[in-house]
Amino acid sequence: MQSYVLRARVRMRGTRLAIQVFERSAKEPFIEVHDKIENELGDLDADIRFFPKRKGTFDAVPVDGRRAYSWVKFNSGVAVFDRGFRVLPYGLEEDDWLQLQADTARNRRDPRSSISEKHFAMQPHERADTKVNWMLRLPQSAQLIGIVQIKGRRSSEKGEKGLVAAADREGFVDNDAFQQLFQIIRGASEMIAVADRRIQQRLEEAARKATLKSTREQTAAAIAEIEASKDIPTPQKKRVVAMLAEGQHRLEQQEESSAKRQG
Repeated sequence: MQSYVLRARVRMRGTRLAIQVFERSAKEPFIEVHDKIENELGDLDADIRFFPKRKGTFDAVPVDGRRAYSWVKFNSGVAVFDRGFRVLPYGLEEDDWLQLQADTARNRRDPRSSISEKHFAMQPHERADTKVNWMLRLPQSAQLIGIVQIKGRRSSEKGEKGLVAAADREGFVDNDAFQQLFQIIRGASEMIAVADRRIQQRLEEAARKATLKSTREQTAAAIAEIEASKDIPTPQKKRVVAMLAEGQHRLEQQEESSAKRQG
């Protein structure tokens, strides 16, 4: 479980809701949200870990990657526990209570959670750009292993507030409390997508800077070699050096434009 790429932790006490997303081994959250809300659920705790099927996910694990992915698939899903007892069907392979499978299949570009709409709203140009729209990195159920702990309303308790077990004991009644549970856990899942997109952008920017530095050094070395050559006529030297300098200038401009788009 420690080889996750990202981890979302959720805690709600009273009217205080906190959602934090951490990178692997990080002590401080990469992104976080703190809200004051009207609590329909009572206390809530959740721990959701993200295991994307990509290079590097299990580098730190002394196990064959294929076995590790098989383990993730077998244990995947965001399960719900009510006072320590698992509530079915949430988290089963055939269940899509967070609508992650449906939305990744359709490449949905708009968030479902009010939490994301409030804290991570996208501008029209961000929504349209496949390189920027973080919803296109929404985790699939098979990439998540999560536990949600809540306390549903007991049958002896009066009123209709809180999580109420369905008549057939399969899941909860779709009331305000359940919709709040959906919004919070779906919001945590979407925050994983936000963090994943930002981290990817950070890596891409680092790669671009490294490439730019390398080409700048290569161009400088080529110019120095040409200028030092005794076999190349001076007019030809000037033309070649000018062409190399112009090519480097264009590359610098492209990098600047790309950085502005990503920013």
